Amino acid sequence: MVSLDSLDNVLRSVQIAVLLGSVGVNVWLWVRGRNDKALDALKAKDAELSRQLGDTANTTTTQLVALTANVAALGTRVAVLETTVRHMPTHNDLQAIQRELRDINGTVSAVSERSEATLEMVRTIQAHLLESK
Repeated sequence: MVSLDSLDNVLRSVQIAVLLGSVGVNVWLWVRGRNDKALDALKAKDAELSRQLGDTANTTTTQLVALTANVAALGTRVAVLETTVRHMPTHNDLQAIQRELRDINGTVSAVSERSEATLEMVRTIQAHLLESK
């Protein structure tokens, strides 16, 4: 008969063998995975994506530099325009000028009416003088 101790030793030996086999299979899969074509394809894809990301970053940086230059140029143009229009009249100034012109127009109309009346009197006097002669 087989003793219980020897059976226990056999089971432990089998467990150790299974454990070592599992470790061996994992090591083999790891080594195989390192040399696997799929892993190489992933590495190549990663390198391509990294290159594309770098290109995109370079393009974005170039566009940002150009945009910054455009904004600076726009600021300069706005400063020139502000200097140019600084002495132009404002809306309130134009309204004041319009009020003054209306007042002048009223005054000219009044003077014109008085001048007409005076001219009419002079004609009447002239006609009377010419007839009395």
